This record gives sequence, structure tokens and C-alpha cells, in this order.
Amino acid sequence: MVSIGPLSTCWFLINQILDGLNKFTFQAREDFNVEGTPTFFVNGKKFTGAQSVEVMRATIEEASKAH
Repeated sequence: MVSIGPLSTCWFLINQILDGLNKFTFQAREDFNVEGTPTFFVNGKKFTGAQSVEVMRATIEEASKAH
């Protein structure tokens, strides 16, 4: 029987998480043309880069009125 220590288990889990994040990032780039962080979408409108709280609040409030 082969024993896997806690450190090996930890590295295995970290690699699984990173692999998932890489796949998610690639898919976002392909599907939504996301080129960096932060990128936000509100009702299909794309916001790239840091946005002020005021801009995001106004955008979300406006989007919520539409529904």
C-alpha cells in the first residue's frame, strides 16, 4: 500500500484548483473577450478595469430598473 502524505495531498489539491482556474480564465477569454481583471458584466455591458463605487452603483441601479 502506498501512503500519500499531507503535503503531497495539499500540492495535488492546489494543482487541481489552479488547473480549474486556468480553464475558467481561458473560457472567459474565448467567450467574453475578457483580457484582464477586474472585468465586470452588467446586463451584457462590459466594464474593464477598476470602476468607482459610484459608477458601479449607478450601473447596477439602472440595470435593476429595467427588470
